[in-house]
Amino acid sequence: MKKFLSILVIVCCVVTLTGCGNNESTTSNEETKTNEVKGNEEVKTGTLKCSKTQEVSDAIKLDLVYNVTYEGDNVTYLETVEKVISSNSKVLKTYKEQIANIYKPYLDVEYYDNNITIDGDTLTSTTKIDYSKIDTNKLIEIDSSNKALIKNGKVAVKDLKKTYESLNMTCE
Repeated sequence: MKKFLSILVIVCCVVTLTGCGNNESTTSNEETKTNEVKGNEEVKTGTLKCSKTQEVSDAIKLDLVYNVTYEGDNVTYLETVEKVISSNSKVLKTYKEQIANIYKPYLDVEYYDNNITIDGDTLTSTTKIDYSKIDTNKLIEIDSSNKALIKNGKVAVKDLKKTYESLNMTCE
């Protein structure tokens, strides 16, 4: 349980910018690129989906999906859906409390929303961050480690993708 909590805390910490056993990564061809004309410039826009499914133990499974929307080189919107699947309701309640504590400093940050629910044997933590509007200085103020991804008030999609891939996620 401690190993799982450590892994979950690391994943949640990564997600706040933006969140072992048998690994099964899921692949998606959801990366889309289009070009928009803004003024006289053509700007690349698209989406990137990073995901991972992992059995932490016989009784606990993780299902992580991170959807990144970007314009040019920068992330404009991030939605993460992290699921903890366990038949043990006490385990799910413990993780709900731990995850809520991780996100507590971000409760009053405008354009940063986290929702945690338990439905049957699945805890779902959904986080939505509108990087086109959020005060990135506030994110750094809350947690200085956010500086690793936030540069000049922006999050580069290549940096976020690299971070997710370092967690053995599949990004397409």
